[in-house]
Amino acid sequence: MNIKEKFKETKKRYRKKTKVQSLAFNNEAIVLGADFWKHLMFQKNRRLRSDKDINSRLNAIDKMLEIIERTPYYQDYYVGKDKNNIIYFWILLATIDEIRYGIIVRKKRKQGNKHIYSIIPNWHGFIPRDEMNNHKIHIS
Repeated sequence: MNIKEKFKETKKRYRKKTKVQSLAFNNEAIVLGADFWKHLMFQKNRRLRSDKDINSRLNAIDKMLEIIERTPYYQDYYVGKDKNNIIYFWILLATIDEIRYGIIVRKKRKQGNKHIYSIIPNWHGFIPRDEMNNHKIHIS
């Protein structure tokens, strides 16, 4: 199965799972929608991700949902801006089976709802403030 077929099949499999209750946000429903699927395929600059990158993100979706449901708090928060909106970002981190996952939850002021923006398997980006204080979350 090529990556486009796998993407379609995975998206179809999660069609009915459009919201995830998040412990980190007081059981607020976090939406799994079009922004997530678009960002899974494309980088910020609208360049298509590599097949390897897309595949690793597709394989991490079950873990992503588990992390969102079970992680008791987010590790970092920041505010950004695009042309018309102030955008809020929250980062959830967890380690499962020795793999460090980063989940980005986003909210645009006009939309008003939090939604899953990205999953990053093998997270090796910046170290959020809380993790520097050894508040690491491990899910087994």
